[in-house]
Amino acid sequence: MASGMGARIVAFPRTRAKYPRSSPRCLPTPLPDTNYSPPATRHSAPPIGALLAACVRVSGIIATMKPLLLFLVLLGGLAFAAPARAAAPAPGADRPNILFVYFDDLLPTFGAYGGQAITPNLDRLASEGMRFTNTQASAVSCNPSRISMLLGLRPSTTGITSLSPEHIDWRTFLANPSSPGYQHFGPGVSQIKTLYQHFRDQGYYVASAGKTFHSNEQLVVEPWDRLELWNFWPGIGWPQNTPLSGLTDYYSKVTIDADWGAIETAQNPNAGPPNYSEATLPDLETTNNGVSILNNVPTDRPFFVSVGFVLPHLPWYVPQRLLDRYPIDVVQTPPVIADDLADIPPEGVALVWQDGNYWDQRYLFDNPYEWKRAIAHSLAGATYADEQLGRLLAVLDQKGLAGNTIVVIWSDHGFHLGQKQHLQKHTLWEVSTRVPLIIKAPGVAAPGSTTTAVINSTDIFPTLVELAGLTMPTDFHRDGRSFAPLLADPAAYWPWAGTTALGRYNASVVDRASIRTRGWSYIRYNLRQPAANPQEELYFRAGDPNEWRNLLSPRNGNPADYRGVRLHLESILQGQMLPDAPPSAENATVTAWQGQDSPELSTAIPLLGSDPNQDYLAFRLTSLPAHGRLFYSPDGVRPGPEITQPGPVVPALAGWTAYVLYRPDAGAHTDALAFAVTDGISTAGATVSINVQPATLYHLSFPFIARQ
Repeated sequence: MASGMGARIVAFPRTRAKYPRSSPRCLPTPLPDTNYSPPATRHSAPPIGALLAACVRVSGIIATMKPLLLFLVLLGGLAFAAPARAAAPAPGADRPNILFVYFDDLLPTFGAYGGQAITPNLDRLASEGMRFTNTQASAVSCNPSRISMLLGLRPSTTGITSLSPEHIDWRTFLANPSSPGYQHFGPGVSQIKTLYQHFRDQGYYVASAGKTFHSNEQLVVEPWDRLELWNFWPGIGWPQNTPLSGLTDYYSKVTIDADWGAIETAQNPNAGPPNYSEATLPDLETTNNGVSILNNVPTDRPFFVSVGFVLPHLPWYVPQRLLDRYPIDVVQTPPVIADDLADIPPEGVALVWQDGNYWDQRYLFDNPYEWKRAIAHSLAGATYADEQLGRLLAVLDQKGLAGNTIVVIWSDHGFHLGQKQHLQKHTLWEVSTRVPLIIKAPGVAAPGSTTTAVINSTDIFPTLVELAGLTMPTDFHRDGRSFAPLLADPAAYWPWAGTTALGRYNASVVDRASIRTRGWSYIRYNLRQPAANPQEELYFRAGDPNEWRNLLSPRNGNPADYRGVRLHLESILQGQMLPDAPPSAENATVTAWQGQDSPELSTAIPLLGSDPNQDYLAFRLTSLPAHGRLFYSPDGVRPGPEITQPGPVVPALAGWTAYVLYRPDAGAHTDALAFAVTDGISTAGATVSINVQPATLYHLSFPFIARQ
């Protein structure tokens, strides 16, 4: 062969391996997040000139996918680093203690997250640990969110989706053969181990003070080494002079806890002093109990202590001294637009007006003074809870426990303070679904580190198990995945999305849910109905953080431009509503071509996996070929560094396929490589057998055909 032909082949050194398929694959094409700036005007779509055409296969439907933009931000992040695992304690070493602190309705808008709430203790923890900026609550009401986190199971898996008495008595509910949890797991699921029970079984001293579970009735049936219950305003008596806000007409039209004022102005309905004082606040009692627990933990075993604060949950009854720190003239209201609900489907609008909340607009948002006054009380509530956190941290410092104690800060969901004309939670917009999460893990998380990876509350259970050097319980499979690799390396490969369920009262099937990636937010209100008339919303998060432009509304452009993005996210969301199932990896036999005059000729070998929940996959080579060389290739076309040892393979786009380039040794022979895939929870392995054949003139002359 002429040397000129060989030189030309070097310019086209890759061929695509031919893959036999035993069955069609119906997974959607990986969806890139995008990095563009939408127009400043609200009712306009991104410029079509910035879009690329793509094709998405979703459940057998081929859809033209126009709005995939030129500059791509990977759905799983930009990191190509191996997902480092947090180091487990060595046998015989002291296991870490854990202090888990709950805040109710706390928004990620305090100091460490760039907000106006004064929270020096939360800020201190953020500076000593890792701040997660993209944590999604599993549900947007207290009971299902907390049960989901404590079980590591999605609400759609258990059917525990609401605040109904049936779902609050959740173990009895799971014992019912008609519950989704029973139907999936079978008999015995009502005795499933919670996060606390698992740690107690592993030798931890486990104690709780305050609102950790949603109710005291739930707390008293669980096994504890020490339990301190909590009080709420019905328990100590509503003030006689409600509403403390002075908005009597407004208060008569909304829920009983929609009130705010200085605690010192609250008239005591019980015997004793005429007015309440700071000493009567429920969170003060909870903190006193938490301090007592920490001061009396045993020294012969590690402890897992949880403390749950009520504030900043309504009512915002707070000390006047803290209100004084938030003068009305400096309090900021959230950014809003007048016609924010104009492009929202009817189910979304109905969420805003639930429980008579349309009065919020008339009495608060149309009155800037009253609106700011309400926000000031919410901020003071966050500051008060932060002060109580400081007392707990002081005990760790005083007893010399801070260096071996993991501290977790978490809120069960967010809260609207006027966004979407709403003063409540129970919605699927980001202000309700996104929660603060801070973890101080000495020796694991770098002080002051931050990650933008999308985390679900279900992931907390397996993460703490891994950080403690334990193994997951074997009673039932869980939906969550450990994000300990992110604590060790904030840039670790993390391609997964976050989902949130919004249940209907006493209904166990989830038909309202949202999914968020780093770039996109998709909300669906009728998941269980035919897709012919979906009630849905789509937002580009980076360019529209306030979720003002629903890209699926004709008011904002042509919804068909986003059909591919919508189908992709809907497909994954549907998969996430199913109980987690393990992924699979695909065995294959491929043919690789060896060019006598073109030793640089390489063959692209796809590593294929699939997942029943449509979770994206992470790939790892477990053995290398014996008679050839491998090279990284993000897309099966571009060559990368040579692979000299087993390890991770990161695709250009998060999804279900990764590529390597194979360059065989001289002569016809057979070879093989092995790889594993993981959805972050379970792992599957496969082998690719390689038949090396001499390249024909046809392959060398038309490599672009061979690549097909």
